[in-house]
Amino acid sequence: MGTTTETIKADAMATTLTLLGGTVPAPRAARLHALKNCLAVIIAVQKLLEREVTGQSRERLQRAQDAAARMRGLLEEDLTRSSRADDAKFCSSEEIAQDMVRRVEDRAEASGVQLLVRCGSRGLRGVRSELVEALANLVLNAIDVTPRGAAVQVSLDDTADGAHLWTVQDSGPGMPREVVAHLGTPFCSRKEGGWGLGLAVVQSIVKRHGGLIRIESSPASGTLASVYFPSSADS
Repeated sequence: MGTTTETIKADAMATTLTLLGGTVPAPRAARLHALKNCLAVIIAVQKLLEREVTGQSRERLQRAQDAAARMRGLLEEDLTRSSRADDAKFCSSEEIAQDMVRRVEDRAEASGVQLLVRCGSRGLRGVRSELVEALANLVLNAIDVTPRGAAVQVSLDDTADGAHLWTVQDSGPGMPREVVAHLGTPFCSRKEGGWGLGLAVVQSIVKRHGGLIRIESSPASGTLASVYFPSSADS
């Protein structure tokens, strides 16, 4: 029996449930192990390339190595289903923004999109890697729909009541109301060929940190993603 669209979607849904805190089915776990083995080869080749590249190419190789290391960590988490609650600590806005920029700057450069980032002076308590993952996903979505030569504006602000607010504004074509209503649902994507899994992961991370996410958009007006985190003792 050949692979069908429903089979692909069911398999992807299993991955989504894992990312959102579900259980990894046995076949999926075996595949995760296989992916981890493939990744080990990529990491080994990257290590060998360290001897051959210099200058800006070396910096780009380092970002690729960082991405491979993150992927390995995510695979290990999926396989062990370990809790991340004990990893929560105070994260400054500047730290989150810097880590996010390192993840997305190559995509922005390749797309001809300018990143404009503004940070407040404080931050919030949470798992730093997850917060960076959530913000990077929002920014990557914005880059993907922003035309070459235009900008994506990102802010990490402190509010008067001690809360924390992220905003990501793209310069894309915007979306009709019926599409906005279904964003965050797996297989509903604003991008052609997309599966809509990225925003579902963002929503899960934001929810685990006690936050709320709102998407505002209309055709020809671009899209604004806002993430609100209530104040905490560590803010």
